[in-house]
Amino acid sequence: MSTDRSELAQACADALGASGPFAAAVDGYRARPGQIELATAIATAIGSCSALLADAGTGPGTTFA
Repeated sequence: MSTDRSELAQACADALGASGPFAAAVDGYRARPGQIELATAIATAIGSCSALLADAGTGPGTTFA
């Protein structure tokens, strides 16, 4: 994924990052690169009004993404 993120995608990455609000609020929270990648891909698709087909197995943190 490109490092040139939309404002929404960057907000998602920040929220799910190691120093974001989830990390502060959820005991034992771990920032997961797969979770951040999925969330920012979703945000990018929403922001560009495009479709996204995404699949994530167990472990990347899809509960919060």
